[in-house]
Amino acid sequence: FSTAVWALSSLISVIASIGVMASFSIPIFLVLLLTTIPTLIVNIRKSDLAYGIWDANTETRRKFYSVSQHLQSEQSLMELRIFGTKSYLFDMVKNTFKDFFGQEQKAAQSHTLWDSISGIITEIGLIIVFVTAIIATLNGQITIGLFTFYASAAGRFSNTLATLFRRLTR
Repeated sequence: FSTAVWALSSLISVIASIGVMASFSIPIFLVLLLTTIPTLIVNIRKSDLAYGIWDANTETRRKFYSVSQHLQSEQSLMELRIFGTKSYLFDMVKNTFKDFFGQEQKAAQSHTLWDSISGIITEIGLIIVFVTAIIATLNGQITIGLFTFYASAAGRFSNTLATLFRRLTR
């Protein structure tokens, strides 16, 4: 329920910001929208990351649980002692974990790079809005109060949309 309320309030905030930004300048609003889209793409790609062994692909997860179950089961303990397979199974679990986290670490590092790039692109869009609003203020087209209003709306639009993308792609 709280997620639905949060999503609805975020959607209302985005719609209100769209109205404010469109009343200022539709081309500037489109620039702001286009510079926020890379955040959506990065967050969609980030949703593919597995944050634990339970999110791993089926083969890795099955192998990990099957082997670890033998190490944890009371019935298997006697067999492990008799056949001396405890260290073999433990190494198997350790290697599965190591392989899994090695792959995920590479993916997380790649995501961090793309997340940084999308953040820079979004900030460039905000800078374009701010510079345009400053020029309009200096030329007397808008007042300082409207400048503050538009700058706030641009920041709210960008941040709310990015947060909405991040939460919806989880």
